[in-house]
Amino acid sequence: ILFNLSLNFSISSVMYKIGVLGIQGGFEEHVTALQKSISDIEVIVIREAPFPETLHGIVLPGGESTTMSIVSE
Repeated sequence: ILFNLSLNFSISSVMYKIGVLGIQGGFEEHVTALQKSISDIEVIVIREAPFPETLHGIVLPGGESTTMSIVSE
């Protein structure tokens, strides 16, 4: 999970927008886990670049080298 650590506000006062890379199987579990664990969150499934600039963070499910290489391009 990658998050922008320069955020200067508490989680209770902000609606966080988190992207989940949805190009491989298993990403649905990550979406569900985020929605259940953080009340003020909007989860967006990302299937292609560019990523929205308004994201506070992005989840890369699995961490396989294929995913990493796709994201880095």
